Amino acid sequence: MKIFILLVAIVTSLSSFSQNVNQLELRKSELVYKMQKLEDSIKIISERIEKIKRDSIANHFSEKDVYTYTLREAAIKEIPKSYGNVKNKFYEKVRVKIVGLSDDYQYYEVCAKGVCGYIHEILIDKTDEVIGITEKLKKDIELKKQMAEEQRRAEEKRKNDSIMVVFEKRVQEQKKIDAEMIRKYGKSDLEAMKEGKFWIGMNKEQLIYSLGKPIDINTNVGSWGKHEQWVYGGGTYIYLENGIVTSYQQ
Repeated sequence: MKIFILLVAIVTSLSSFSQNVNQLELRKSELVYKMQKLEDSIKIISERIEKIKRDSIANHFSEKDVYTYTLREAAIKEIPKSYGNVKNKFYEKVRVKIVGLSDDYQYYEVCAKGVCGYIHEILIDKTDEVIGITEKLKKDIELKKQMAEEQRRAEEKRKNDSIMVVFEKRVQEQKKIDAEMIRKYGKSDLEAMKEGKFWIGMNKEQLIYSLGKPIDINTNVGSWGKHEQWVYGGGTYIYLENGIVTSYQQ
């Protein structure tokens, strides 16, 4: 989960053109290393799950149905919860067929006198047969939980892989942009823009790379040309004449 959150934070941060590509490459290497470790862990877990599956199949009961009795009067409920609706209530001991077990092991799923539902485990006479089938049912429940966890991890990995694809795409796009900026303006200007610096004489492309798009633009057009006021947060105002920075206010 920590890896997933870290990936989301990195992808979000790429929205700013001022991100340092070298730092992104370093983060990418760290993420790849962590994902490889995660894949190794998933492989080990998968092998353990397969063993559990094999053991479960080998031990899964297919013999005759298991019957027992309630210890006293009991109610069959629709769901394995104390607040579940009562489907039928027996006022004396009754013979029941064991057909399942709730995930928390608190209720047996039973059938009695044509009604099926759940009875709390403290009300069931635990004969040797009941104990045996209970252990097998518990193994089945644990296997299902293991499989659900495996699916959750696989889905999380799929999401992480998808984010890594987006991450890699953004990094490659950023490299192309940086290469073009170096070609146009030189490496020293690019480094300054990455630090969020701006200066008189910059054009719009450089300004957007450095600070991003403004919150608002106020424009005046006259015979002298086009005058713009670019409004940024923190009380920063930058003034352009015909697309070139001529002054600023902070």
